[in-house]
Amino acid sequence: MSVAAQTTPQTLTKNSFLSTVKFLIQVSRPGLWTTTTLFYLMPLGRSFDLHSAAFWTGLFYIVFPLSLLLYGVNDIVDAEGDRFNPRKGTYLFGSRGADQQLRSLRWQIVVSQIPFLFLFWIWAGPRIAVWFAAILLAVYVYNAAPSR
Repeated sequence: MSVAAQTTPQTLTKNSFLSTVKFLIQVSRPGLWTTTTLFYLMPLGRSFDLHSAAFWTGLFYIVFPLSLLLYGVNDIVDAEGDRFNPRKGTYLFGSRGADQQLRSLRWQIVVSQIPFLFLFWIWAGPRIAVWFAAILLAVYVYNAAPSR
């Protein structure tokens, strides 16, 4: 019996989970996280509080869920061209992504945004909806057919 035939469902689930995590991390472009972090810190000047949950939550949001939204939508829209891009499949230029991964990416992006929308709503109030709307509009305009 071959080794592939001996794999258990637990092994397949573990490999699937790890490949999903790797895919999502690649989509969020960790090679750009330092730049993203600097853009997060610049408007704060020297007045950020390292002991604040809001500071760390905002930093995490900017680095992963927001990057997942921005770059993930771009990966979905450019999927056909990205298949032939030799730079894809890296942590700097994003994941190449199989069709199934790209189909589920839409929902993974939505799920990654929801907890932060509620948390930021609690901290900032309803005005945060304007910020989320602006982000969604920018993502749409950047990826829409005429300006793509």
